[in-house]
Amino acid sequence: GKACEVVSAELTKTPMRLACIVADGGTGGFQYPLVSMVQQLQDVAEFSVVSVIIQPETLVEFTTDLDKVVAALKRLGARGKTKEGGQVLDAIDQAAKDTPKEGKRPVIVVMTVGGSASSDVRAPDVRETLRKSNTQLYVISPAGNVGGSGANTHLDIVLNDGSRDTGGRHERFSGQTLNKVAEQISQELLNQYQLTYVLADGTKPSDRLEVATKRKGLKINAPTRIAN
Repeated sequence: GKACEVVSAELTKTPMRLACIVADGGTGGFQYPLVSMVQQLQDVAEFSVVSVIIQPETLVEFTTDLDKVVAALKRLGARGKTKEGGQVLDAIDQAAKDTPKEGKRPVIVVMTVGGSASSDVRAPDVRETLRKSNTQLYVISPAGNVGGSGANTHLDIVLNDGSRDTGGRHERFSGQTLNKVAEQISQELLNQYQLTYVLADGTKPSDRLEVATKRKGLKINAPTRIAN
């Protein structure tokens, strides 16, 4: 509730550690936009790729070796469609634990067609793991895809509220807008700012944060909860 003085604001030079989670039901529909995203971010990031059809399958561990990343991306083509939900929440939970690393900017990008298998993982636990590690969560999914089961409720909370907590966002696409959405997120990740601020006298550190600007026409995405 106290205004803090911002003493510096500059484009971050911290390299990215990006976990890509693809839950496409085996359709291969996210292969091209993810290839494009990797191409744009290859100079500033290391990547891991996880495929979720039923259970999460790690196609490549974190690496800057583009040959290995490309080999993983080639495996994301059409590979047997299924209407069953996959363990997406489990994949996000594991990525939230594996992605953070000292000196890196941890980011998770989830591309999902919706639906989730039953899971023992719960939304509050995943959100807390994301907060403690200051990991950003971005989500891309089809418009109008809303979960209904108990498993989906926990997943939807993480995809929506969880992404907003971290300074990421949940973007929904329709038709041909998928590539545009992926492009927008890539550009946002390339142009993030690092702010340094000073707490007002007598203010105790809190995990709550609100970032705002007086300039009109600007939209700010920033974490609402951070680790101290």
